[in-house]
Amino acid sequence: MLVSYLILLVIVSTLAVFMTNAIKYLGDGIIQSILGIGIFIFIQFFFLFYFPICACFIVDDQSGPFESVAQSFNLIKGNFVKYFLLFLLIEALVFIGSITRIGMIFVIPFVNMLLVVAYRKLVYSHLDVDDEITETL
Repeated sequence: MLVSYLILLVIVSTLAVFMTNAIKYLGDGIIQSILGIGIFIFIQFFFLFYFPICACFIVDDQSGPFESVAQSFNLIKGNFVKYFLLFLLIEALVFIGSITRIGMIFVIPFVNMLLVVAYRKLVYSHLDVDDEITETL
């Protein structure tokens, strides 16, 4: 599982570095700025939005790096709005917690619990299993 996680992390990080460096060779101008902002948003969105679900698939289903990405896209595809609202809530919690160092001590475990519960709920709703308290525990 650790190898799959590290492979996924290295592949995505390497792609981000190559794309960022490729933009530098375009020359100064509006196209370089627009592509730079677009790639930055895409990479950050993947790392913050899809990567936690990919990690859950790697741990829970023992999926490979590419399989976990496909599974996370399929899982979020039907529940994008719900997961995006949760994403905004998590970002707000992290922002509030980052104001103080002691706040991050409480926010980080809470955010991880939220992500795991959201993953479980998404998986069970995707499998069309009735909701029970034991699904998320």
